[in-house]
Amino acid sequence: MKIKIVAFALLAFFFGGCLPAANRTSAPIPTATLAPGVGGLSGQIQRAAQTWPGQPLRIYAAAYYGEPDGGGFYMLDPDRDPGAPLAADGSFTLDSLPPGSYLLVVGPSAEQGRRVVDADQQPALFLVQTGTWQELGTLALEP
Repeated sequence: MKIKIVAFALLAFFFGGCLPAANRTSAPIPTATLAPGVGGLSGQIQRAAQTWPGQPLRIYAAAYYGEPDGGGFYMLDPDRDPGAPLAADGSFTLDSLPPGSYLLVVGPSAEQGRRVVDADQQPALFLVQTGTWQELGTLALEP
């Protein structure tokens, strides 16, 4: 009897690891350790996978130049600006951002990207400070 229970437990363990990835839950993003002189952002983008079904997605942090309450610009250069892959559930971690203000852009490419917006559907600005980690929570994309 003891052998049957052990054999069943081993089979359950082995076949449990063979489930399709869609049936597994994603693990939370571990808290990153920041390097000196940088800050970090993490959060989760709502409905990113539904916006671009089946495509791998990235999040880019585009530096914003100007005043936080108006009058400014940003340029997104995917070869220069910090970025990271977006997990299947929309979660992300940007852990090597120099201090400054950033707009976040999500998409399969920079050209197809959409900006992260605030509750008023305006592009959201995020201030990164040296040595500070910010958990942004759930964020939305512009329509």
